[in-house]
Amino acid sequence: MPNSGRTVILLNLGLGTGLTGVVGQSRNAVMNVAAASSTATWTADELIVETALGGTQYRLNNLNLSVNLATTGAGGMDTGTVPTTGFVALYVIYNPTTQASALLAVDATSTTPGEVYSGDNMPSGYTASALVSVWRIASGQFVIGYQEGRRVTTQLNLAGNFLHHPPHRQHCRLLHSYREMQKQRPWLRVLRAILARVQLVQFFQLMQPLLEESLTLLM
Repeated sequence: MPNSGRTVILLNLGLGTGLTGVVGQSRNAVMNVAAASSTATWTADELIVETALGGTQYRLNNLNLSVNLATTGAGGMDTGTVPTTGFVALYVIYNPTTQASALLAVDATSTTPGEVYSGDNMPSGYTASALVSVWRIASGQFVIGYQEGRRVTTQLNLAGNFLHHPPHRQHCRLLHSYREMQKQRPWLRVLRAILARVQLVQFFQLMQPLLEESLTLLM
């Protein structure tokens, strides 16, 4: 059988170029948000998408996809508006008929996103998908951060208005990070209090030589 015939059969079976893998598996996936924004771009050399877990599989390559949280449909939110504060899950979706691919954002503030899109608002013609990112949202925008592979680093200012403490950064892995980040909010006040106490300790440590010198003079 000619190679072209084999390729057609493999495509019809959903095997892309004949190689299979795990849904969401990617090579050289990167997303960089240098400043808070409603838009972002996700790139990758390769990505595996599926119609469902254990379903038909496709391997995509040379992806350079953008998302705009202010719009809906392919390249935007799946439905509704972006949360003011919370999380969005980003899926790469694929139309095997036109071979078009796009990003689709989903409000994940109060739900745990699956590895494939399972909502009711998949754009027409798109049948396969893969979860590629979960990103924190503040003021309706992506927070500053960087993603390489499935590791996301986002800026998180735990110190509030304490000017002497640089913004902390946290490292996370998609769903694990999402769950952990959901749990962290009740501790912010505790962390702020600890940092405030640390500043007081540092202040007294700096003042100690002066206080000792003053006591020596008084004696």
